[in-house]
Amino acid sequence: MEGHCKHIAMRLQEALVEKFAAAATLPETRIRLEGKDDSWSCIAERGSSTCDIWCCEREGQPRYDIRFQRGGEKLRIGNGDTEQRTIAAVADWLNGCDAPALRERHSILNPMNRALLGLRAKLMEARPSLSLPPYLFAPFAGPFDALVLRQGERTCSLWWISSHEKKNPHAEFFWDGCRLFKFEVTDIQFLAAVTNRWLVDTAKPSEMKVEFPSLNIHPVAEYYEIGNGLEGEFFLGWDAMENSWVGHLPESIQPLVKAFIAAMRQKGYDRKLRPGQSMFTFVLSRSRRYGLRQGQPFVDFSFNDEGMTISNNLGGTCTTHQQPSIMLTPEVEQLLERLAAEPID
Repeated sequence: MEGHCKHIAMRLQEALVEKFAAAATLPETRIRLEGKDDSWSCIAERGSSTCDIWCCEREGQPRYDIRFQRGGEKLRIGNGDTEQRTIAAVADWLNGCDAPALRERHSILNPMNRALLGLRAKLMEARPSLSLPPYLFAPFAGPFDALVLRQGERTCSLWWISSHEKKNPHAEFFWDGCRLFKFEVTDIQFLAAVTNRWLVDTAKPSEMKVEFPSLNIHPVAEYYEIGNGLEGEFFLGWDAMENSWVGHLPESIQPLVKAFIAAMRQKGYDRKLRPGQSMFTFVLSRSRRYGLRQGQPFVDFSFNDEGMTISNNLGGTCTTHQQPSIMLTPEVEQLLERLAAEPID
């Protein structure tokens, strides 16, 4: 497989060099190979336009997974079935062809992405103000992408739940990466009206709730509206941990853990630290988003009948120790203060 993939990429590179040499654009077109083992790509660049073509073999035939990029515009096209069609699409992109034209000219486009671009065209037809460059395809699930429309800190993400285009698409609306509401799209005019108010008019969530009563807007939207979005995410996250997660712990320690969380909240840590959980472990961090990256500072507490195990990654050093009680002690407060002093990351 390794030799096959590299050989496919080398053949494509030779064909691209021949194509652009014949068109007298070779000197300004850079073509190179990147890869190792069984993963090889052929990359073609001209000016601000780039095509990254991942080469592989499926069922004994070459396949080309193409990603186009120009400035902030990104498309994950996927599944080119012949070298000739792949080269034609790459040449059009490097020659300045835009995404809608590429969609019209080439059947190489992933069917899901074609459908998403068609949905964007309908939105623009319904509300011309929604011609918002740049837009991009972002990985969503498996081979599928989401079409993302962005204006400042606000985004609208459109996607299908499966490859069956006859099903309704879904729309999600974000403020600074936090999803505030979503719905299944059954009416293009409604989608256009909501998207226009959200992205173009930058309407407040409270205004959206009045104008579109069917929207189920997350309570954290109130905090974003007054400029305290991240604090709101932290605070409501503590609510969820206290009201739901604690109930999954062994009954014998639930009252102690509830009292411990309440004590931390009384000290104001619910507005400074993001809560999370892993099984019976309560995790605190200064992460901007849910989920910790390797190396991010944290303090966590694993609860049992003997007390709690406290682990932390502060100052670049990971330590763990056992505390024979589930209580907010001065030592625990020192750890939380150190964590609260870390920058949001």
